Amino acid sequence: MKSSIRRFRLAFVTAFLAGCAPTSPTPSILQVQVAPGTGTISPGQSLRIVATVTTNPSGGAYAVTWTSSNAQAASVDSTGLALGVAASPAVSICATASSGNARSNVQACATLVVQPVPVCSGPTGSLTPAADTMHVGDVAHFQIPAAQLSGRSPSEIRWTVDFPATAGIDSLTGVVTAVAVGGTDVIATDPLLTSPCPHVWKAVVIVR
Repeated sequence: MKSSIRRFRLAFVTAFLAGCAPTSPTPSILQVQVAPGTGTISPGQSLRIVATVTTNPSGGAYAVTWTSSNAQAASVDSTGLALGVAASPAVSICATASSGNARSNVQACATLVVQPVPVCSGPTGSLTPAADTMHVGDVAHFQIPAAQLSGRSPSEIRWTVDFPATAGIDSLTGVVTAVAVGGTDVIATDPLLTSPCPHVWKAVVIVR
């Protein structure tokens, strides 16, 4: 009998102590930040968006859910990778952080512009301006039409002329200097060939 009483008391004390043991509080979400906050992509292009979450206490566990305001224009997966689907002036890609406490759910959003894929003829296009008449000593700056850059970096483009005795050119910027009377083509080339747009553009220069 005494043995049974002892076992009962031990079980009661163990249960009492377990009930009084401190438990980790459910963390609250203080802030969610997303980066980049804005971006521009085309259909078929993707952009990684990163969410940074601050909790109280610091380092608390949380989960992040990603959503798109218009999945027909831009979708997003569970890791924050947004994918352009169709042209749209603004799509909100949002990260919602939760910790199990519904009252502390916090959201932050990035805004994406999904621009149409430019319709380009190729592989050769025209520079801006497409033609220019210069005098010896004149300087002109030629450029690829903005709609045909299609995400290219200007540093990828290389500039040449086919008759350097007529005009010189800066191979990185497309700035032409007229040298002698005659004519020449100004040529911009994208050596990477990674775009549906032209990878060679030309303009005609006449030096008088």
